[in-house]
Amino acid sequence: MISRRAFLTLGIPLALGGGLAGVLVARRRRGQPEASPDAAALLAAQTFMDMEGRPIRIADWRGHPVLVNFWATWCPPCLEEIPGFTRVQGRHPEAKILGIALDRVENVRQMAGKLAINYPLAAGGTETTALLKALGNPGKALPFTVALDPSGNLRKRRLGILSEQEAETWLLGLANP
Repeated sequence: MISRRAFLTLGIPLALGGGLAGVLVARRRRGQPEASPDAAALLAAQTFMDMEGRPIRIADWRGHPVLVNFWATWCPPCLEEIPGFTRVQGRHPEAKILGIALDRVENVRQMAGKLAINYPLAAGGTETTALLKALGNPGKALPFTVALDPSGNLRKRRLGILSEQEAETWLLGLANP
């Protein structure tokens, strides 16, 4: 028979560990947090500056499917998906892709040249972290990609790498619902 002391020494940590594991599994099953109801409107209301200091307004892209990718030059998974986005943009110039880097402008410019990125890029500031939270990414993890339909509605979100094929499928599906 197990003594009370042994039970307390072993049983309580095991019970707590099991409870913690259950919470983690439940969170994983629920998936990514939901975007706020006004997330698409917040995104459309933003004005980002491209690498030459020109304004980019997602609201100006109404009528086109839009893919917005949040990334950074120091993020290996982000850099892995960029060549696929570049190829998709080359094949589908009617679609709009915007890369918003959580990084310094100089770093973004250098990486854009190195990777021959053919879509607009912006360096996001403090407003970007609030935007990520509204879009359902409160931890500000990267890469994070969202897709808007031609009417400006938020239709897709992905935390993690979005493959070239998935990006193309998203954009084509939104262009031809």
